[in-house]
Amino acid sequence: MKKTILISVATIVFFIASSGVSLALWPPDIWKKKIDPAVLENILQARCEKLKGKLDGRISKFEERKEKHWSAYNNLITRLEKFAERLDARGYDTTDLESDLKILKEKADKFLADYDALINKLKEDRNYVCDHTDAEVKTQIVETRNKLKAVRQDIISFKNYYKTVIRGDIREIRNQEPSSTNQ
Repeated sequence: MKKTILISVATIVFFIASSGVSLALWPPDIWKKKIDPAVLENILQARCEKLKGKLDGRISKFEERKEKHWSAYNNLITRLEKFAERLDARGYDTTDLESDLKILKEKADKFLADYDALINKLKEDRNYVCDHTDAEVKTQIVETRNKLKAVRQDIISFKNYYKTVIRGDIREIRNQEPSSTNQ
């Protein structure tokens, strides 16, 4: 029993002593030296230019992706509209497909509006980076990430709506018999 108490007291003393030594060495001496304001200004300016360059690259990538998505969505919608017209001319009932296409167009428009808001936010952040503190910049980045999440959710919503609703409408049309009145 005396042995375990002695070992535990020795362990506690060791940890207290070692933490005291490490605290005496912290912060490093280099941090205690003052940095020349001109050098600090040059470092901050270089950092600012580097961040602006990165943001410019990301903005251009987002604009390219927006165009790719938008052209794919428009292509899909026009193909589905032509498909519905052909089926309607053959005598199939395409009212469900046409009403669901309107909703699909609304989802595509919402995607475009959210993507434009994201790109505008990125451009705003590009100008915001150099003039504000790190904490303010971080809050702006969080807001931008939330807009990006909204865009990603719009993409998922569009894809899921197409896969579940539009394809379901097409399956129902396949099971129909064409009406003889439109032939």
